[in-house]
Amino acid sequence: PLDHKEVEQHARLIDAAVPIAANYGCTETLKAILAKFVANLSFVGEHTVIDSINVAFGHWLRVMPRCGLKDQLQTLLGDITNLILQGRSLETLRIEYAKEANRSRWIDVLRSLLQLSECWVYFGDSVRAAPYLAEAWAFLIDNQKKALNVRPQASRYVPLVCCYIRAVSQQHDFDAVARQLGELLQRMDLIPNTLTSGSRYSGLHLTIVEHIVLALVNDDFILGETARRWLDEDEYLVRRRIHGDLKKVMAGSGL
Repeated sequence: PLDHKEVEQHARLIDAAVPIAANYGCTETLKAILAKFVANLSFVGEHTVIDSINVAFGHWLRVMPRCGLKDQLQTLLGDITNLILQGRSLETLRIEYAKEANRSRWIDVLRSLLQLSECWVYFGDSVRAAPYLAEAWAFLIDNQKKALNVRPQASRYVPLVCCYIRAVSQQHDFDAVARQLGELLQRMDLIPNTLTSGSRYSGLHLTIVEHIVLALVNDDFILGETARRWLDEDEYLVRRRIHGDLKKVMAGSGL
């Protein structure tokens, strides 16, 4: 069996390799990569699964449909959801992670669930994502009520904030998104500026601002669901034509 470090390395490779394989139409290679990733996770502990998902999942999840890989993405999301939940409801999961031994890892679980929620909202399944968004929201705004010794470090709190911003911004109601993000900024926990660069700028604060700006100007947010689906389909057709023409040229050149 793989140890935690090896699985983390595999997760980083997934984040780097999948966009390349998808971009160049290496469908079979991509299927093998993702199948191996899921298979590896099925043999490790729950905390390692969570950490790997948080490392591996990124923007490439939403790019896959544009490469004609929507079915593979849906399969991946289903497999990862099963690995996290393992048949448990959100309430059961919350109770388990309220125990002292697991309490510090709840923020990491929420981050993984938000990564999945971002995709569900993107593909129009907001109902499925709603409970997890609500759970993350409650955690984010409730943090100020907690004693300092049980609050997560800012370096772990901010990535959760950013995941929430990305997931919420997949909605198509500009007013609703603006209202939710505005309320988040007002009610989220205070973030200290204790990094060595603190005398010049605050990296954690800038990270949140950057995610908000990118969320609001992103094509995925500006376009409606129908227009986005059309563009995804058009991009896939263009990519397929390019890959086909390239293969012909290479074959004609003896490559």
